[in-house]
Amino acid sequence: MCDGQTTRSASCHSARIWLSCPSAIGIETSEANLTLYGNAVAAAVGLGRWPGLAEAAAALAPPVREIRPDPARSAQYRRLLVQYRQAVDVLAPILHDLADGILAEPPA
Repeated sequence: MCDGQTTRSASCHSARIWLSCPSAIGIETSEANLTLYGNAVAAAVGLGRWPGLAEAAAALAPPVREIRPDPARSAQYRRLLVQYRQAVDVLAPILHDLADGILAEPPA
């Protein structure tokens, strides 16, 4: 559960990120993990529970809550993206040098 007491828990962190995604990308999404449902549908068909994917998908359709972007947050994310891209442009050469070992200390 996400409340003021559990802001550091992994599930709360993930939920907060998940709820932020529609605003960050500016499109409506849902909170369902459709990958898991898709796997369950395929497994059910493979086990012979349903004759085909369409029948299994209809029978196993998850309850889905749609999550719409928050216009104010979307605007904030657009501004932050500009700053992020500027930071990447500045840091990219340094990070490439680090990755290539140019700035690394030689082994002793």
